[in-house]
Amino acid sequence: MSRNNLWLAIALCLWASITTAHTRSVSYSFWEIGDDGARARATMSQLELTRLGLAPEDPRYRDKVAQQLMQNLRLNDAGGPCTNEAGTPPEVRSGDVVHRWRVRCDGPPTSLSSTLFRGTGIAHAHFVTLTADDRDPVTRILTPDAGTWHWAGETANATAPDRLGAFFSLGVTHILSGWDHLAFLLVLVVIAASLKEVAWLATGFTLGHSLTLAIAVLGLARPTAPAVEAFIALSIVLVALENAYRLTPGSRAFAAGAVLVLIALALVSPVMPLLVVLGLALFLYAYGRLLLDARKGFRLRLALTAAFGLFHGFGFAGVLDGMDLPADRLAISLLGFNAGVEVGQLLLLACAWPILLALRGSGLPATPAATAAAAGIGTFWYIQRLFG
Repeated sequence: MSRNNLWLAIALCLWASITTAHTRSVSYSFWEIGDDGARARATMSQLELTRLGLAPEDPRYRDKVAQQLMQNLRLNDAGGPCTNEAGTPPEVRSGDVVHRWRVRCDGPPTSLSSTLFRGTGIAHAHFVTLTADDRDPVTRILTPDAGTWHWAGETANATAPDRLGAFFSLGVTHILSGWDHLAFLLVLVVIAASLKEVAWLATGFTLGHSLTLAIAVLGLARPTAPAVEAFIALSIVLVALENAYRLTPGSRAFAAGAVLVLIALALVSPVMPLLVVLGLALFLYAYGRLLLDARKGFRLRLALTAAFGLFHGFGFAGVLDGMDLPADRLAISLLGFNAGVEVGQLLLLACAWPILLALRGSGLPATPAATAAAAGIGTFWYIQRLFG
């Protein structure tokens, strides 16, 4: 590849990353459709609701949440919007708010619209699950740019084949809009010696997150979300510290001190159980001892990548877990979503690798700078998730 073509590829990748970079944001609703309306249930995390200006300390918090959800999730019949009938106040449980209400229509419902986060610039994905006439549930994804699902003239089963593509698209979007996952992948490959090493590291990460994604969605294990998110941030910091040690072996004392501080923070955090912190400390001690053996360099990094992929897989599972998928749809959702995540991370690495090569050839201290930046932002996320 010529130098001009290389820089053109870099510019295109940067443009693509800027135009697709958003904060992950999801919510869910479930609709039992009848001839004259529906029973609705919507679920949204309290963190997402703060982005809509709704604070839990507000005395009218639950009433405002109900109003916000019913205003932005509208069922329609042939004549226009149906009428919402307020139900009981929303429930607050495990960091989520769940609201149930009844919708009355003058005729059979024909479409559903979501205006959640419209005009905010946030890439919100709203999952709509529809059941009607004892048919199998059907799920569609609504976004601020494509916020209406018309099913007039369709049967529920006729829309079912689209769901594999929908889950694939969700997987691609999720990995490309997840800044923490992207930061982990980039700091992982920034010191890779060849494209072959990049491919092996991506494979190790995939093996790890695929396993725990399946375990979580199948309900075999469900760690608490705050602890998982903190671990994901911690994985970025630890890989950055490993990079620093490999680049400058004399930084061993600094890396060891940083790890002790990270463990101390976990000990005083309200989201980390003591047994988990002790297990983490044991893992980090063993890893540090292994790192001293230079012969285990790449093999050790590959194993660590797969191990950290386990935590990221639990993070990915949070998206599918909130959909309450029936057992007969778990396989297709896992296949589509996991394939989308894999393709998304390969797209990222395909863009990142020529950029890394170009920066290395420029003589700029790109690798140390990227490592330091990852350590800083990972530490910020770690503290924020431990105490936020």
